[in-house]
Amino acid sequence: MAHIEILAQNKWTQKPVSQWKQIALINNVKFTDAKYNNPYAGSAFLLDTGKEIVAVTAKHVLLLAKSKPMTSVHFKGTLKEWAFHPKGDSTKPIIAKELVNTDINEKLNPAKLMNKDCIVFSLKDVPKHIQALKLRNTPIQPNETVYVIGCPYVDKSCVQNVYKGKFVRTQGVNLLVRLENAQLNLGGMSGGAVIDKNGKVVGVVSRMLRDSKTKEVLLAPISTNYLKKVLKQYKKM
Repeated sequence: MAHIEILAQNKWTQKPVSQWKQIALINNVKFTDAKYNNPYAGSAFLLDTGKEIVAVTAKHVLLLAKSKPMTSVHFKGTLKEWAFHPKGDSTKPIIAKELVNTDINEKLNPAKLMNKDCIVFSLKDVPKHIQALKLRNTPIQPNETVYVIGCPYVDKSCVQNVYKGKFVRTQGVNLLVRLENAQLNLGGMSGGAVIDKNGKVVGVVSRMLRDSKTKEVLLAPISTNYLKKVLKQYKKM
């Protein structure tokens, strides 16, 4: 029975990518002062914590979606609405309730943000039309296949792009991933999910880094270590 359940859980990743349910979301951010609005501030995804469904994106998105009073990971009362929806379809937006890992003392310092490059939002309603992912609990191993999900800015018609790659190794807080197509411009993918062959989240798209050993420039999602820490603290709230 357990074997059958595992197959059922993993079945969707074995289908052609075109048959995957919608996972990729974008951040549509509105402030009380509309001049700071950003209708497309990177990518995001939903995560099933086992307790509830939350939304996850990259923390450095706050450098793109911020009001003038914002100097830290805190909206200072200036946020009107943070919504998530598939690119090009805002008819059924998923509305954030609160920023889980808000911290008025954590300054919006680009270099430091990258070391904890994810933010988590609780949601006002549980969405049914978007697939929520689950975290992988075991360490990813070198040469494992991964899939990167999101929408880059350069692809104007993107609804959900999936890029295949191989995990190389961990470098600091980041995973190093060699994509099959190394020429991709992934700006706008920040905050997107990186999943293993079973559909479990192993990282969040963050940046590109040079491999300190080979000097090759690779995709460098942040690992889920910080995300798991945030969720652990959230469960205690």
